[in-house]
Amino acid sequence: MVAEEAGYGRGCHAETFTVPNSSMRRWIQEAERVVMIDGCFLRCHGRILNHLVDEGKVVHIDALKIHKKYGDCFAIDDVPEEERKAVARQVADKVLAVMSSD
Repeated sequence: MVAEEAGYGRGCHAETFTVPNSSMRRWIQEAERVVMIDGCFLRCHGRILNHLVDEGKVVHIDALKIHKKYGDCFAIDDVPEEERKAVARQVADKVLAVMSSD
């Protein structure tokens, strides 16, 4: 939802994290800011990203702290689709508000 807004894009995590010389990784590394929306209690993508991009450019958003639900869920199907969409909208709105205040 955030990536659909003007001025934002979405990177493929698999290519960014696993293909060292890809144009996707270069695009992410050269970005002015990188928004990391982490929705998992393991936080592994955030930790990986901090090793690929200057940490000062990473805006790490912990979605679990926004919606305060599902901290014990791992599979996407653990949350009904309509509820998942509503929570995603809540998180996206908060992310966009944080980014516009910078």
